[in-house]
Amino acid sequence: MSTTISSSTTSASSSAVVAAATAASTALVEAGPSGAPPHPQGDDDDDADPLLQFFLTPSVPPERAASFRSLVAQHTHIAFLSDSEDGSLCILSTFEGQELRELQERGRCILGLPLAERLLTDPSAIGQIKNLPLFDLILPQNFRAVCLSGLVPAKRTHCAKLLRWMGGQVTEDAVSEAALLVTSRVSLHPESKYQAAVQRRIPIVRPEFLEAIWEAKREVPLSSYRLSALAGLSICFGSIQAQSEDSDRLRAEAIAAGALDVKLDKAEIVIANDIFSSWYLSAQESGHLTAPPKWVRHCIQVNLAVPVAGDLEVQRPKALELLGGVSKDGKEPESMHILAGCVLCLLYLPAGETRDAAKAAAWKLGAYTTLDPKDRAITHVVFKVNRLTKEIVKVSISTSDERASFVDVSWLDACLTEKRRLPTAAFPTPRVAYDPVGDTLHQALRRGSAPPQRPVTLRRRASGVNALPSAESLPALTGGTMQQATPSSSSGAVPKASDVQRWEPLALQGPFVGMKIGLLDWPQNEAGTEEMAHRLRGHGATVIIGSPEALVVSDAGILLCRGFQKPDIVRKRPASAISAEVATLRWAEACMSEGVNHPVRSSVHFRPTSGLLPLQEMARFKVRVTALGPSNNLKRRRLEELVQALGAEVAQQSTKWSDITHVVCLMHIHLDKRVFEAAKRRRIPLVGVQWLSDCYTSSTCVSISKYAITRLAEVPTSTALVKAQPAQDLTAKRLDAQVLREYHLFISHAVLGSNPRRQSMAEELGGEAKPWSTVHQLIDLLTQSRVPVGDHKTNDQKVAIIVEKEECAPSSELTLALASRTRVEQRTAFVHSAWLEETYQQRRVMPLENFLAFPISDSEGPEAKRARLGAEEAQFSWQNKAQQELQALAEDSRQRALQAECNQKVSEGLKLALNNRSDSDPARE
Repeated sequence: MSTTISSSTTSASSSAVVAAATAASTALVEAGPSGAPPHPQGDDDDDADPLLQFFLTPSVPPERAASFRSLVAQHTHIAFLSDSEDGSLCILSTFEGQELRELQERGRCILGLPLAERLLTDPSAIGQIKNLPLFDLILPQNFRAVCLSGLVPAKRTHCAKLLRWMGGQVTEDAVSEAALLVTSRVSLHPESKYQAAVQRRIPIVRPEFLEAIWEAKREVPLSSYRLSALAGLSICFGSIQAQSEDSDRLRAEAIAAGALDVKLDKAEIVIANDIFSSWYLSAQESGHLTAPPKWVRHCIQVNLAVPVAGDLEVQRPKALELLGGVSKDGKEPESMHILAGCVLCLLYLPAGETRDAAKAAAWKLGAYTTLDPKDRAITHVVFKVNRLTKEIVKVSISTSDERASFVDVSWLDACLTEKRRLPTAAFPTPRVAYDPVGDTLHQALRRGSAPPQRPVTLRRRASGVNALPSAESLPALTGGTMQQATPSSSSGAVPKASDVQRWEPLALQGPFVGMKIGLLDWPQNEAGTEEMAHRLRGHGATVIIGSPEALVVSDAGILLCRGFQKPDIVRKRPASAISAEVATLRWAEACMSEGVNHPVRSSVHFRPTSGLLPLQEMARFKVRVTALGPSNNLKRRRLEELVQALGAEVAQQSTKWSDITHVVCLMHIHLDKRVFEAAKRRRIPLVGVQWLSDCYTSSTCVSISKYAITRLAEVPTSTALVKAQPAQDLTAKRLDAQVLREYHLFISHAVLGSNPRRQSMAEELGGEAKPWSTVHQLIDLLTQSRVPVGDHKTNDQKVAIIVEKEECAPSSELTLALASRTRVEQRTAFVHSAWLEETYQQRRVMPLENFLAFPISDSEGPEAKRARLGAEEAQFSWQNKAQQELQALAEDSRQRALQAECNQKVSEGLKLALNNRSDSDPARE
């Protein structure tokens, strides 16, 4: 009896059929030229059985079924047709249907009609069958072994199914056994299958390649389905600024190559121009991979995401080649006059290699450098901007003077690379504040002492957490300023203020500059304590660590609790016995994340409470915060933090009404009627914000009956509650409305066009804001308000006229009008828009003198800078007439650009006013 390929039972497996196929293939190879199987001597030909038993399923079209029957009739020594699917190879004309799944569920062995026809004409193809079901041997021989990587489970299952149907197999263990890699994204991990395929030069294609072959049922061009060079790779293009068309083109080419432009926290790799870039330093600290723009160009060129190594790593800036006055090739550097006439202040750059590189670049470009911020000839102040923080640098150079530009050090390197003077507006701008008293760098320079040390760059542990220096090594890192703890002689000794560890700040900028913060109820030998101390020191704080008894009597201004509950030592002592304010960790997190030193009493959850939080009874609550006023993101953030501190969940905009349990209203005048009616219709309690505050202070879930809002015009107020409240615990709304209550504010449309929120800022602080666009409109508004232009105190009413810096240019309409109509001392009412923003952030009126739009030269104002030399005065000997004309042309272009920018802002402000007027017009509804 000859070998027969069939399923002997209804539950026969594919592996058994494949084994039978291998035996049948051997028998067929030994057959003669006619294809007939060999027979033993003396046997009768009529006794030989066919090798293949087929069953034509009903889904095969009649014309193709007739053709197949005819073909079987011509090869009866190889196959025969059966009327039952039991023990047969079931033939399907297509695998895209319900019949395939039903046959598989019944355990049948399935072949495609093209493969069955192939086996009749070429019996040796039986040896190529590896798995069933199999539609046909479509894949080329060199692509039968395929590796799948980086695919979602559904896509991976689909690709594996297509491979099996087309005669291929999935290689799971290693890429070395595969001839093709199918993936949807690249990977830079050195042990990934993608990088292994790059090293072995294995073709890398998208899953669409397999789908295209299956659709065409034949081989398709491989080049059309190769994976893009940066497909799916999350890249942070932080250091690629809009310096030139080439930078914009590189970003566009990377995105076209499949890259995803994301922020640093979601990036897999960060693009940095040099090792001194703030993005490079932040990426190194957070453990991100870094690469230069050259790596992006190389990947796009070779169409592969190659490893970042060798020349493709982030290099030192080109300006460092000029140190010592000699370039890399040993030749004398060519002198340029790109920044001729410029004086650069380098005081606020980190001392050392960064400042030296900036000095070399400035000299190369023909500029002068200085460390004295009082030098009246300064034209540019150079900083090392870290765009990931919001720290404000205190400087001794007036920020209202248009003659000095504040710019990042990358501007110098870009000018040196491009060999032309680039506009400073295309580069990061530091956040500065005019504060000569708080300018510690200038004070150290005047005393002749060494400036404070830069923050120490710490190595990272394998777990990704910063490895902090030990207590023994900290004096060396901070200049020996840390005081070691002095242990008590006995357990009963009275604690002293000196029984603490004092860690000096690592930075001279940040919201905690000049503050001493004690870590109360933080274990001294715990990694979390050291990490928090390092973060606070990085934002300018002096951190004090010790026992609770020693911290209470120390000179710390803030005692930082780890949780929301007051420590035992604070609860047991009267408030008068503790001179420092006690704050929660949430206060420190808010100050560090927003770069602002918030008052501890500005939010109720910034102060610890006597009970335990979170509250278990509020765990089932989902609270929606509403009626905060226009774009009041800060208030929303504080209230959502308070909700989470109580243990409830914050309802987002996408949350269904059926899931919301409470609606909290901050300002009833901003309560939306639709929200009110929706909550009332669904019987969801609508309460005032004081309910959250009272729940926090009492550490219990207070009844909502006293806080319920029943009408749109009603805000719940309880006489008993108001009497029980101290003045400092009044609601935030009543406090904020008193800040600018006595002020008349006149805001130019340029200010509103630059930031539409500024008018709402003034209104939330209680000020009366009136917009204007021209000088005549301003004079009319001042006349109607009975306020002279120069008096900022009239009938006990204060006046502030808020303008943009472009409106204060020497040739602007406002400047010329003031020069002809008012005296110099009458300009004190004109302030920059920064005055309003600082007042809004700190919730207190900032001095107008620090934000004057037209500085005065009296003894009370900041020292005025000496005017720039004109063409009629003495010039440097190397300046020629052509250079003077070029400078005059540049100044004229600069004034024109300022005027164009001012006009653009005024236009945006007028559009905003028109839209607001249209929205409030009832006839348009």
